[in-house]
Amino acid sequence: MGFFEKFTNPLWHFASTLDKERRRIAATVINGYEVCRITVKESLVTPLERNVLTTLKRTIDPDARERLIDEALIALLKSGRRPESDPSRKFHDGFVANLAEVWGAFALADRNNRLRCSEPSTLEGTHYSKDRDEARTQLLVQWCEILRLPSPNFVSDMNKHGFYKEWDDLSVALVSGLLTGASRAADEVLFAKAKSTAGNIPAHRIAVTRQMIETIAKAPLGAIHKPTQPQSNAEAVRSPVANRHPISAISSDEKHYEVRTRSDGRSEILLPDSARAVDFIRAMIEFMRPHLLEQDAQVCRDWVSRVTGVRIVQGHWTPEHVDALVRAYERFCWDGEDGVEPGIKKILRETYPTLAGTRIDILLSPEMRAVFRSWSSKGGNGTAPKADTVVPSNSRGGDRQALKPAAVPFPDANARRITPAVIPVEMLAKGKHYRNNHFKNLADWEKRMVNEFGPRVVPLLPSIWDETS
Repeated sequence: MGFFEKFTNPLWHFASTLDKERRRIAATVINGYEVCRITVKESLVTPLERNVLTTLKRTIDPDARERLIDEALIALLKSGRRPESDPSRKFHDGFVANLAEVWGAFALADRNNRLRCSEPSTLEGTHYSKDRDEARTQLLVQWCEILRLPSPNFVSDMNKHGFYKEWDDLSVALVSGLLTGASRAADEVLFAKAKSTAGNIPAHRIAVTRQMIETIAKAPLGAIHKPTQPQSNAEAVRSPVANRHPISAISSDEKHYEVRTRSDGRSEILLPDSARAVDFIRAMIEFMRPHLLEQDAQVCRDWVSRVTGVRIVQGHWTPEHVDALVRAYERFCWDGEDGVEPGIKKILRETYPTLAGTRIDILLSPEMRAVFRSWSSKGGNGTAPKADTVVPSNSRGGDRQALKPAAVPFPDANARRITPAVIPVEMLAKGKHYRNNHFKNLADWEKRMVNEFGPRVVPLLPSIWDETS
């Protein structure tokens, strides 16, 4: 059969000549893409037909359905979370980091064939944002055009039917979940499935798949798999990339928080157990950024556009822009200018014992410093009120005695305290119980609540206090 496979299934015939480790990579690339399409269809497209189009008395023809899958998969792979490593260690980091791009090239080959075009051929060349919430909206707009729907409320209707939840879940777990499945499958099963799938790859995708297998075959295993050594901060600052994009080049540390915009337009801060005090400060700045006074917002837009080398267009802040603003505020607090809370300055000095070569080794303009000073001012026109809250320390002690009160400045005199969309019932009940029976003092009550629930309760404390009044 091997001889006939050279003609009937040339892709897998070529892949089968590779050593076992490279063959496993090729099989995962081939199998995983087909599973991606099935997952997107079942999780996103089928609910669209069942929940929304049924009420509009519309149906989807097969070609339009495939186009919906193409666009959803492209948007997901560009904006979704990309794992940095495979916990099973069957696949090394170099391959894992590039897997989304490979599947993205396949999805674009399908999309371009349907539209009779040749570009774009990479995810970077598509119009979808790397921000998953923005990419979700862009996708729904694209779907509306494909389906030629007149409804102006299509995006909000889809989110009301749970699209945003399915989207968020896939954004987080699509690539990592498929990798986990591939790592757990026996090689014989993985190879047999890839052989079957490779034999049915459409003609327009054969060339790009063949090119990918050839790349796997020619590249040294170290180039495919070996984890790259992280570039030191000092090297990053000296590199040509750092000269072009100083913020992004030195902002490589892991992010221990998330600021999420919900479907109802409200935002919330999510803090995992690994969150540190500095992560809460960063999250607060990111949370408050949309509430900047217009004159301050213009100064910030000009500054972050200049230092990132990417101009903000029509008010659209990319994650790189937001990160630049966060780093700028960290630098301002590290310098300890007038109005900076001593507790925040101390946290930043502990995070960055020295300044040279770190991610906040950046030059702030006088205008940016003036904006930050107005945030931290104590009174007068343009001052910002301060929200009493607590900042979790790096300590993980059982009683969390290391918690330190801190006042975090709000940039807008009319800005609200953090008001996440949902307060868990148990937090509300405990908050009321402790306030009525044990802790009348705000600071003591906050410490007890954090001791009870951990850092995840911090963004909710002002709302719980208000609700139990």
